[in-house]
Amino acid sequence: MAGSQQGIVRIFGRGEQSALFAAIDGSVAESRVQTRVSVNELVAANANAPLATPTYDGTGQTVYPDVARIPGGLGPQGFEYWMGITLYPDGVDTTESPSILASHDGTTWVVPAGLTNPIAAPATGFWPDPDLTFDPAKRRLYLFWLGMRVAWTDNGKDWTAPFVLVSTLSGEVSPAVIKDSGGYKMWSVQKVDAGATNKIFHRTHDSLETTWPADVTECTFTPPSGKEPWHMDV
Repeated sequence: MAGSQQGIVRIFGRGEQSALFAAIDGSVAESRVQTRVSVNELVAANANAPLATPTYDGTGQTVYPDVARIPGGLGPQGFEYWMGITLYPDGVDTTESPSILASHDGTTWVVPAGLTNPIAAPATGFWPDPDLTFDPAKRRLYLFWLGMRVAWTDNGKDWTAPFVLVSTLSGEVSPAVIKDSGGYKMWSVQKVDAGATNKIFHRTHDSLETTWPADVTECTFTPPSGKEPWHMDV
């Protein structure tokens, strides 16, 4: 990887599972693709005892989990582990809207008392790609999802209305956000036709509660034939 790395991005695609790693130093970026294992092998290798993820429709069928650990816990019940997740009953993506679960041990997950899922839902369409970030200085938990939207809470139960951080670029999905000594950093990926040139987007700002500037750094890459980049984490 070239340059001084600010982050390593891992993206999984469809078809055979492939991972793309990219280092972005603010102006220079490189990427390399590694094919890992057939997705059919992964589908056949479900956990012997999968975790229960309660859902508001009663199916318990979920997708796209993202977990944040909060030392000391958050909210009146003091949950240490928080999960952003969406419904996916029988693979129906139109049910996807961001929901929240919590746990004391990372194994037994519940809906926190007083919380009603989903956190937000569109009038039409669906809102996938949840990502959680905790700000220890503010003791505030942030939930991001498709469209560069964010909501936040100080107690795990009461969430703000969705707020759009920045206007999305063409095909932009799957925001992933962290906080470090340099402020807040967001990565996202451009989803276009399989095999076409795609982009990773990188942004920085000093707040998650105000509109971000349009400045963005881009890293271009071409996935293997038949692969579509989408969900990522940092």
